[in-house]
Amino acid sequence: DFGDKQRATELMSEAEKIAEQLTAWDGKSQWAFGLLALYQAKREPVRAMGWLEKIKHDGVFVDFGGDLAVKLLPEHAAAAEEAWKRTTNRGRRAWRIHGGERGVQLADVCYRLASIDRPRAERIARNTDEWPLRVRALGAIAFRLAESDAAGARKLLESIVREALPHPVVDNEFEPFGYAGLAAPLTAAWLLPIAERIDPQLGRECFWRSLALRPARPRHDQLDDQDAQIDIELTMMLSRYDRRVARSLLDPLIARLPELARCGSANVDERHARGVCTHAGSEAGTIIAAAIHVDPRWAAEVFESTSKGDGESMRRFRSWLRDDWIGALSRHGIDRWEQEDQIFSAYFANYWRPKPEE
Repeated sequence: DFGDKQRATELMSEAEKIAEQLTAWDGKSQWAFGLLALYQAKREPVRAMGWLEKIKHDGVFVDFGGDLAVKLLPEHAAAAEEAWKRTTNRGRRAWRIHGGERGVQLADVCYRLASIDRPRAERIARNTDEWPLRVRALGAIAFRLAESDAAGARKLLESIVREALPHPVVDNEFEPFGYAGLAAPLTAAWLLPIAERIDPQLGRECFWRSLALRPARPRHDQLDDQDAQIDIELTMMLSRYDRRVARSLLDPLIARLPELARCGSANVDERHARGVCTHAGSEAGTIIAAAIHVDPRWAAEVFESTSKGDGESMRRFRSWLRDDWIGALSRHGIDRWEQEDQIFSAYFANYWRPKPEE
């Protein structure tokens, strides 16, 4: 960072010698290999890819490989595409991938590539198997294109909205890619800040499409169900544009808070029951965080009315809720809706913000 390239080279050489002696399957070794790949990306992409290939754990490989593809740009476009291909191939056999983080990586890759090699960026986007990720990749390209070709950006965004998004009358099931945050309503809403920049009228269409794509409400409420999770996240996203509509999504979930509080504060010993209670407490926290997006004063009233009660378990539960509530409330301006340092969180809207380019 201070310009001493010789010392930096010596340190990197020393680090690589140490890393060569690490046990291949050790968890900390996997992270060391991944970090070395990222540090070598700009100077020596071939060595960077070599360190990436040393990672044996598929999930860790996919995480670091996606970050490496971003890091390789804009200097090494072909290497970035190759890194992304390898993560895609390994991802098909990985037991666990966070779809939201994968979508962020893909959006960043396509955004950076679009300004230097648009055909390559579109090839990566359109070759993506999962349609929610494909929408995000194409949306990122349109966002970048808006800087130099407003008409082309609008044409691409229109094709995404009209052709890539599902149609609620035709498509009966909208299955997320192993993660509720990639459900159809949230994918449509994810385009809103991009449409805001390119064509506000298409933004209106995305807004109402996100509501039309909501799955049918179940007849019987369940704690920690996916439909509720989708509505909580959609509330946070849409509150940026229409607080009244957003509140209407959250009101039925507010009514569930007393039940969630009773479950979340329960003092149980059995492992499965403890897991259910933990999920209930987490859902209560995200509901209150979503209320902050709509109206912080209303959220304060909800918090006070939800966490009433005596006893050690309720006091502990109230403390957990307070931490979530204050954490969400402390975010100001655009940070309330957009990702901070590319970290996914249950307590803000997770709209994409392009990663700063070095």
